[in-house]
Formats: sequence, C-alpha cells, structure tokens
Amino acid sequence: MRRDLSNQHIHLIQLERNNPGLVYYASPTMEDIYEFNQAYNNVEIHQRTAFFSPNDIGPLPDDQKHVVSYMANTSFGWRCSEPQEVRVSGFDKLLHQIQSAFDDPKFGQLEEVAFRLRGTLREVAGGEIAIDEVALRQRLEARIDSVADGRRMETRTRDTVVELLASREIARIGLGLEMIIAQPKP
Repeated sequence: MRRDLSNQHIHLIQLERNNPGLVYYASPTMEDIYEFNQAYNNVEIHQRTAFFSPNDIGPLPDDQKHVVSYMANTSFGWRCSEPQEVRVSGFDKLLHQIQSAFDDPKFGQLEEVAFRLRGTLREVAGGEIAIDEVALRQRLEARIDSVADGRRMETRTRDTVVELLASREIARIGLGLEMIIAQPKP
C-alpha cells in the first residue's frame, strides 16, 4: 500500500525486525486462472508462490505507488519505480526458516506465543486502530461456544484459541494483512 494511505509496510518491517525470517509478502507466480487452477488441483500453490521480505523491499521512498516485479523461479525481483533489487524466497527456503524458528525458546509453547503475539500486534498497530478488545474477546468466546456442540474445551486451550483469533482480527483490521501461524506436530 502507498505510504500516504497506510502504514502497513512500515509495520511489517517492524514485525520482521522483531521476528527475523518470519514475516513475508506472498505473491503467486501463476500468470492466469488456468495455471492457478492447475496448481491448486496439484496442491502446489505454496510452491508456486514468491515470498518477499518487507526488510528486503525496504522503506518506501515516497507516497507514490510502488510494486515489486519478478518472474517465476528467479532469485530476485525489482522494487519499482526507482529500481532496487529484492530477493525472492521460495517455499522451501521459507519452510527451512520456519522450522529453525521452532528451536527458539520464544516459540516453544503456542500458549505463550498467542499471548505475546497479540501484544506485539497491538503495539505495532499502535493507536491506528480502535478495537474494543473486551467486546472482541466476548464475541470470539461466544462463537467458540456455539461451534463446540456441547463439548467442553480446556480453559487453557480455549484462552489460547481466543488469543490467536483476537490477534488475527488485530492483524486483519489494524494492519490489513492475513496472519498464518505454524506449529509442528508434537
């Protein structure tokens, strides 16, 4: 997004500085709907996606529209309008970085990550969003209860799910981005 319309890009740079190798823009390398459908049917969307680090793109120099141009299966693209080379990461590299992050103690327990993540997103989004977090938590808890079909969820698990869903809403509303959380199988 243009710098004068949103602080999304600078927020992503901040998030990436706090979480190196874990924040990316994702863009498909398929050129048309036929290629997309083919990749979807072959479960290859993730492998046919280019990932760009917000830090590699760097701060935007002005309030004009900027894009990153790239070709499939290349190791770099260009931030335009003032050409600047930007690294392209494929899914395999991204997967390796994520897997190595699981060895970092700060990502050890999902419950801890969930609570820290909401605070980090809130801090990054700053005063740009006005979300009544108490009301948001109440809506999320009601939704969880409505889909539980009478099954009781452990309080700890329920609190973690609510924190993750609240983080997703803060990211979506406050930063205009989708959030994906990965956790290895036990």
